[in-house]
Amino acid sequence: METKQTINLANLEDWFYSLKKELSEEFLFSLDSFKKLLEYDLTKLSNFKELPEEVKDIEFIIRQIINYLNTFINERSDLDLENINSKIVKFNYSHTKALSIVEDSELIKVLVDIEKNLGELKGLISYNLIKELKILSANIEKLLERVQEFDIYEGKIGQSENKIKEIESRIFHFRQKLNSLIKTRESKELDNMQFKLSKRLKELKSMEEDLNSKFRPVLKDLESFLLVGFENESLIKDYIKNPVEAIKKDFKLSIKRVLNNLYREVSTGKLKSSNKELIKELSDSLDTFVKSYNNIAREIKEIEKDIDEHPFTHKERSLTEEIKALKEVINNLEEEKQKSQDKLKALDLNKLKKEVEESLLKFLNKKISIILD
Repeated sequence: METKQTINLANLEDWFYSLKKELSEEFLFSLDSFKKLLEYDLTKLSNFKELPEEVKDIEFIIRQIINYLNTFINERSDLDLENINSKIVKFNYSHTKALSIVEDSELIKVLVDIEKNLGELKGLISYNLIKELKILSANIEKLLERVQEFDIYEGKIGQSENKIKEIESRIFHFRQKLNSLIKTRESKELDNMQFKLSKRLKELKSMEEDLNSKFRPVLKDLESFLLVGFENESLIKDYIKNPVEAIKKDFKLSIKRVLNNLYREVSTGKLKSSNKELIKELSDSLDTFVKSYNNIAREIKEIEKDIDEHPFTHKERSLTEEIKALKEVINNLEEEKQKSQDKLKALDLNKLKKEVEESLLKFLNKKISIILD
């Protein structure tokens, strides 16, 4: 009848060690008993004055088996089933021949006893208890190793979670400092500077849009002039492509001379255009545009410098960088935590535990339930 036993994982190794020792000793005791029976059979054979060659072969084979069993029992080496089975096959061959020629009833009885003892020995070793114990032991050791790995990865996950909580607390602290900083006088000063900067940037953008709108009607005229003219070809192409970017690089305002020449060509009728006055107005407005544009651009740089050097900016940047760095640490910890969780999943303790329990059931005919917790 199948019985059931529950074993805590912490006691599994000691329990199996005791079981293995007990079963091994029983197995070795049984082997030793069979060895003694065979030795006794040899003693009985020695009582006969003359033995046929076939019986002498049997005697030789039995001595070989006894010697092998002695070695196995004393040295606890691996049980070589093929070795013993090959000797039993030889015995069976010689035993058949011997029975066909032996007439002495007492000798026949001894030969039958030897056959019986070897048959039972073969039955004992065919299961190879020692080998099965080694396999089962290896599976249990594997389970225990997996549990150790499991504990390691669980510990790593716990460490990562604790560190993440600690860092999140530090981030919360820095955010509180950042919120407090926003309420200071320095913050209001910076707000005013940023408002002024925003206003100047809008003015600059408006001027750029205005310049583009003035150039837009005369771009085709510039393209026509480019076909007949031989001056400042690359400059004209730059203005056709992007007037604002071109004027930033045109420090000598060479485009004025181009526009004046274009105006002259249109005035003399060499080039046809309805934008003569627009060309003139554009040329005349460029000096004022550049002066105003540069003044605003210079003021923007000064405001940006003041903002960058403002005490609030340094404090805010420092806190923001701290928060960013801590978030990066959290990301790394989350990655490490995920790797450990993936490792835990791959270990599949429950599957291995089930395999060990099934092996124990087959081995002992007894249901062993292993508790992992």
